[in-house]
Amino acid sequence: MLTGAIVQVITGNALIAANRLQGLEVDEVKMILKLGIAVVTLGVLIAAVIVQRRRGARAASVRPLFVGAGGLALAEVVIAVVWR
Repeated sequence: MLTGAIVQVITGNALIAANRLQGLEVDEVKMILKLGIAVVTLGVLIAAVIVQRRRGARAASVRPLFVGAGGLALAEVVIAVVWR
């Protein structure tokens, strides 16, 4: 999950850069919002991994962080699909 979030941030930035280099129009507000959500998701996942390593593999202590990260990722997908 952590690797996926890192890849999501990197590929998102690469796609924005590719569109700009081709001279295509990019919706700045949408991209800033999506990038912000992706970075927050990455931060939550990093926090979850750190907590999991420090406290052991107790699922109850890190589950809310992983659920929150999943919710943020879902919100980003909804923004990508609905926002035109």
